[in-house]
Amino acid sequence: MKKRVVIAIAAFIAAVSANAQTVQDAVRYSTLSYVGSTARSTGMAGAFGALGGDFLTLATNPAGIAVYRSSELSFTPSIFTSNTSSEFLNNRTSASASKFNIGNVGLVIPFEAGENAQKYGFKMFHFGAGINRTGNYRRNIYGRGYNGENSITTGWVDYLNSVNPNITFDGDNPIINGLDRYSTGLAWNTNLLFTYTDTLSGQTHLLSDMYGGQVNQAVKLNTYGSSNEFDMTFGFNWNDIVYFGTTVGVPYFSYSERYILTETDATETGHSFFNKMSYSTYLKTSGTGINLKFGAIIKPVQFLRIGVAYHTPSWYDLNDNYTADIDANLDLNGNRNFKSYSDYAELNYDYKLKTPARFMASLGFVIGQYGVLSAEYQYVDYTTAKFSCKEDIYTDDVFENTNANIVNSLKATSTIRLGTEWAIGIFRIRGGYSFGTSPYIATSDLNNETKTFSLGAGLRFESFLLDFGYARTKEYGYLYPYTDAYPSPSVKSVYKYNQMQLTLGVRF
Repeated sequence: MKKRVVIAIAAFIAAVSANAQTVQDAVRYSTLSYVGSTARSTGMAGAFGALGGDFLTLATNPAGIAVYRSSELSFTPSIFTSNTSSEFLNNRTSASASKFNIGNVGLVIPFEAGENAQKYGFKMFHFGAGINRTGNYRRNIYGRGYNGENSITTGWVDYLNSVNPNITFDGDNPIINGLDRYSTGLAWNTNLLFTYTDTLSGQTHLLSDMYGGQVNQAVKLNTYGSSNEFDMTFGFNWNDIVYFGTTVGVPYFSYSERYILTETDATETGHSFFNKMSYSTYLKTSGTGINLKFGAIIKPVQFLRIGVAYHTPSWYDLNDNYTADIDANLDLNGNRNFKSYSDYAELNYDYKLKTPARFMASLGFVIGQYGVLSAEYQYVDYTTAKFSCKEDIYTDDVFENTNANIVNSLKATSTIRLGTEWAIGIFRIRGGYSFGTSPYIATSDLNNETKTFSLGAGLRFESFLLDFGYARTKEYGYLYPYTDAYPSPSVKSVYKYNQMQLTLGVRF
C-alpha cells in the first residue's frame, strides 16, 4: 500500500506537548513526601516542624537545625515495597514492586557564638548539609479484560476523521492531515488504520478493523525512579527562645515509565484482518532545580514550640526522552496468514517547570523528659505549577493548553501530620499519622488522597543513636489506558506502600 503522510507542524508541536508534559506530570514532580527521610521522622510521620533536631527538618523547617546541641552524622538505608490492586473491565489484578534505597546522608555542625554575638543573645550558629529522599516513583499496575465497545484506535479514527472530513488522493496516495508520529502515525504505518469510501456520500474516511471493540485488552504501567534533594542549611539559636534557619535546596529526580497496551481479537468469527496489536511507550524524565526555604521555631514557654516555614517554588530544568512503537499482527490477504508490521518514533525534549510554593505551620508539646506530641499543617496550591520552554526557538504557546488544564483541573491541598515520641531510659517509641487531600478537582476520577500510619523505635547513647521506622501509605488512583477524551475504560487502583528504615547516627 502506497501512502503519502502529511504532518502539519502545529499538530507535531501539539503532540510533543501532549505526549511529554501533562497535568499528571506537574502533580508528580510537585508532590514531595515528608513522611520521613530518617527512621525517627518516619516513625512520627514527618511531624517535626516545631521540634527540630532531626535531619529531615533541613528540608521541611530549616529552623530545626538550630535545635542541635552537638555535631551529628547520620545515614539511613531504606527498603521500599509497593502493592497495587487494580480493577479493569470487571477483572481484578494485582502487582508488586520493591526497591532498596538511601533515605538520607547528612552532617550537622553547631558552633558556639562568639563573645560579641553572645552579647546580643545569640547562643549558637549551625551549618548542615546532606541529601534527603523526598519521593519514590516505583510502582507496577496491571489490568486486563474484554472490551466490547471500543479500542484505542477508536479515538484515533474519530480524531483523524474530524480533521479529514473527506480524504483526497495524490494519485493512489491518500493525503492525511493531523497524523501524530507517536500514535496515529504509527497506527497508519502499520496498517491498523485504513481508508474506505462511503458509497452513498462518495466521501473517503479512515477506519480501523476493531473500531467497535470486541477485543481483549491488557494494560501494564511500570514506573521507576525517585526524587531527592541536596540541602545546605544555616541556622542560629537566639536566647533559647527563637530558632531560625534557611536552606538552599537543589532538588533532583529521575522518573521512568513503560506503558504497554495489548489488544487481541475476541470475536468468534474473527475481525476482517485484525489478530493482535501492541502499543507501547517509554518515557524517561530527569530534572534538577533550585529553591530556598525559610523557617523559625519559637519557644514562648518551656513546654510549647511553634514552627513556621515557607518554601519558594522549585525551578527545574527538565529533559524528556520519549519513544513509542506499535507491533501489529494482521492478515491483509484474507487467508489468515498473519504477518507482523511495526513502526517506531523517538523524541528528546528540554523544557522548564516551576512547582508550587509551600507553607507550613506546626505545634510541638514537650512533656518534661518523658515525651513529645507534634502536629504539622502544610498548604500547597497546585494551580500555580507551570511549564515553559527552555529554548527561544519554541514559544510558550506549546504549553498553553497544558498550563490551562493545570489551572482548571487542579486545586490547593492540605496535609496534616501528627506524631509522638516517648522515652523510657535510653529507649524511644514513636507513632504517627499523616493525611493529604487530593490535588485534583475531579476527585471521583483522580482521587490522590494519601493516608499514612507509622511506627518507630530507637536507642539513644551519648555518642551513638540507632533508630528504626516503618510507614504504611495508602493511595487511590485512576489510570486511563488511552486518552480520556474518548470512551476509555479506566483502571481503578489502590496503592499500598511500605517503607522500612534504619538510621545510624554518630554524635561528636
